Amino acid sequence: MSVSTVFADSSMTTWAHPTATANGKDVNITSTVLDLAVLPGTVNNDAGMILPVGFTTGSIQFGGNGIVVSGLTSTETAKVCFSFPVYQYSWTGEIYDWTGTMWVVMLTTIVAPTGENSLYYSCSSKVSNGTYSLLIGYNVSSSD
Repeated sequence: MSVSTVFADSSMTTWAHPTATANGKDVNITSTVLDLAVLPGTVNNDAGMILPVGFTTGSIQFGGNGIVVSGLTSTETAKVCFSFPVYQYSWTGEIYDWTGTMWVVMLTTIVAPTGENSLYYSCSSKVSNGTYSLLIGYNVSSSD
């Protein structure tokens, strides 16, 4: 049995920009999509791939761009969603919040495609102001 690292090829998939939606009427929210090159909490590996800090090399990678949510008061929340075009190919993932020193996992729900939408989405329903990213890994056991 041989084991190797697998990376999601972003050139072969469509990673739509993440979105943020306020969880209430009259809530002012600002969201900014961040390219991986300017996302905090990253490191370049020897091959030039941008990876999240704090994880074993090859275990987790970014799934698309990140998003910054701002403008919420301490009692307001938002929902963030990330496209997850490789979910059906044995990839798993969760949304993480950058605390300034580490990526912390958020409660994440996978949303299956509906109607004309052919993409899976990964969403977290109650986020506050912060920087969020979808971190993904290949589920070796489901490809057996």
